[in-house]
Amino acid sequence: MIELIQLSAALSVSYTRALLWIEVEFETPTQSEHPVELQIEQQIEKAIDPLEKSIQKLLETFSLDSDELLLLSDRSLGGLKPISRGEFVRHLGRSYRLIILDAFSGVNPATLAQAIGTLEGGGVLVLLTPPAREWPSYFDPEYRHLGFEPGEQPAGRFIRWLLRGLENSSAVARHSCSSINSTGYAVPELPPYRAPESTGHFLAKVQQQAVYQLLNSWQQPRSCTVFDADRGRGKSSVLGLALALQSSFQAEQLALCAPDKRAVVSIYQRFLELDKDRALPKFYTPAELIKQMRSNPASLRAVLVDEAAGVPLPILEQIAASAEHLVLSSTLHGYEGFARGYGLRFLKQLDMSRPECRRIPLGKPLRWACGDQLEQWVERYLLLAQEPENLQLVDGFYEVQLDDLLDNEQLLRSIYQLLVTAHYRTSPSDLRLLLDAPGQRLFILVVNRALIGVLWVTEEGELNSQLAEQVMQGRRRPNGNLLPQSLLHYLGWEEAGDKQYWRVVRIAVAEQHRRLGYASSMLQSLLTEAHAKGVDFLGASFAGHADLLEFWHSCGFGIVRRGDSVDPVAAEPAVQVLQPVLKSAEAWLESQQHPSQVKRVEEQALQNFAYHFAPLKLVRDQLKQLNLPELLAPILDEISPSNKRLKPLRAWLRNRLEAQRS
Repeated sequence: MIELIQLSAALSVSYTRALLWIEVEFETPTQSEHPVELQIEQQIEKAIDPLEKSIQKLLETFSLDSDELLLLSDRSLGGLKPISRGEFVRHLGRSYRLIILDAFSGVNPATLAQAIGTLEGGGVLVLLTPPAREWPSYFDPEYRHLGFEPGEQPAGRFIRWLLRGLENSSAVARHSCSSINSTGYAVPELPPYRAPESTGHFLAKVQQQAVYQLLNSWQQPRSCTVFDADRGRGKSSVLGLALALQSSFQAEQLALCAPDKRAVVSIYQRFLELDKDRALPKFYTPAELIKQMRSNPASLRAVLVDEAAGVPLPILEQIAASAEHLVLSSTLHGYEGFARGYGLRFLKQLDMSRPECRRIPLGKPLRWACGDQLEQWVERYLLLAQEPENLQLVDGFYEVQLDDLLDNEQLLRSIYQLLVTAHYRTSPSDLRLLLDAPGQRLFILVVNRALIGVLWVTEEGELNSQLAEQVMQGRRRPNGNLLPQSLLHYLGWEEAGDKQYWRVVRIAVAEQHRRLGYASSMLQSLLTEAHAKGVDFLGASFAGHADLLEFWHSCGFGIVRRGDSVDPVAAEPAVQVLQPVLKSAEAWLESQQHPSQVKRVEEQALQNFAYHFAPLKLVRDQLKQLNLPELLAPILDEISPSNKRLKPLRAWLRNRLEAQRS
């Protein structure tokens, strides 16, 4: 056992990192007749004092400047300004020596992975939690985002999975805040560390060579460069410094693209560290980049796509076909989105379509030491690492119980690895969604004892009449129930909330078994399962790429709604499809197209738009037939006008409807 100050010193010498898990003991409030939300707040209030003491001890020990530490919480503790889950993405370009994560404010897996990714060598991530015995039953605020209401008792599967990792890893130092000032902490023996030789501007040799290679490639008539690296390997530094040093392009000839602008903050930071006066390359979302390349293909000579694995493959293919100089960078074990289709399919196609393509690996980390145990921990327990599992399973298509997955790590890992191949935006948050959100079901296809396919389904529908009416009026949009809420709110089908839906969240088939009919076979088997359960509809929601539309149409699904706006990453609007399971559901769906029903829906839509917050799309065509005032008419041509913009239009329609009634 060593004291906290010794832990800090040991980590600094080894340049490794650790997770300090502090279980906060607090007096559990007695059962009362107070509202559930008040009881939960009382629990948190009881924990505040020991939380404050724990943080004060940490601050005294580490003695860090304010820019070296971070508190992830929804409340101020120890005099520290809290950073919420949504705000933390703005800090991804920075490094910290101490990050405190308050689990009483919720544990989001993506935020946990991000926090560990921004922790530098010698740093500590402090996780403040309820005692292990009580944590799975604690109503984590994250459950609200998953669709639970206070008073409901979630299964707590993700917390139980996380506890297994915390209790069985040498990267974790466990302690209780009741004895934080007395006994100290057990930590593994840490190896001595020799920092990488620093040459050039903030770079080790490998990263410096990568900058030279990139600069040289930009002097050629045409180039294609791919960086594959895990987090902390200096990708952002290489790209930012290469952009600042290059003389091959004007700023307006460069395009920097990523699924989210916040992902490139660190690239801009490295650029400005070297050259504060030079114009920054312009940032484009994938949709904006495609539009620019189509309208003026000669304007951009070099395109850099960061976190490329998080961009849909059809969009990447268009970019690769048009860009004179192309740079693709991705964190294959990252948390921004790590669809394996990028590594398995797209890069193989790229090697054939662009023979000049060069792959530059960045293997050794810059931000922490090689063999860092915390990196290994997060890859294992947030399922970031992609490693083959040798499983022997029972053949067939069948449902897997989520509780059973916690006792079979190999199966959980294999299923999740297959799921991430299915969607370009998969992130660690989906792990908690799968394990904890209400109504999740998981089916697998096994052939010759090998896992071939996975089908993830969520149960939706059967909304109470009051909620359905509020959704249709635009007054409520609770988490979950995507399909019925879409039919209620955007199409005005008032009976849609009564129906029962199984929405396909992900469908995935192993790479070597694709285009052999397994995906459509799984959907057919799912249809049989749904029929036996009395489900009304199977459905799905996805970006409307042509190949996806063709697949779902071939499986018997029809489009019921297209989104109004183009997704900035997918560069296509969302599409919702349905397939009736029961004859009664098929008849109901057909009835929604009957002229009498259409007229009734249109009349109700006008009421909901005028008196509530129903969307403009529902009534746009009807309003165009009316004699609108000159000032209001242009609103109808806007794609997504704000509620403030719609307010006078709603008022005008209310007056008209009331005049008609009188």
